[in-house]
Amino acid sequence: MRLVKTSEDVFVLQCTFDERLVAKEAGMIWNKFAPKCWATKSKNVAAKLARFASPELRVELEGKKKLQEDALVESRAESSDAVIPCPEGMDYLPFQKAGIAYAMKRLVAL
Repeated sequence: MRLVKTSEDVFVLQCTFDERLVAKEAGMIWNKFAPKCWATKSKNVAAKLARFASPELRVELEGKKKLQEDALVESRAESSDAVIPCPEGMDYLPFQKAGIAYAMKRLVAL
């Protein structure tokens, strides 16, 4: 099996018929225009198959996977040191501060 990235940012997995379940389980779609070829535009799907990629592409996909894992940990935070403005005489609960800080960080990333 071999995972490659095209110039159009499409990830293509070339495999044999016997290896098709690996592509299906990862979430790739059969490309009827190219023989023995599965494709996806999703980096999340391609990251599941990073072990079949070239070293350069593997680094890119594993970096994406690491960012997702970090975001998951951050999304489960129960408190935050962030200073968030609120009405006078009121304050946010720790988990609310953590949620707001997480959401603000995600908005900046987009």
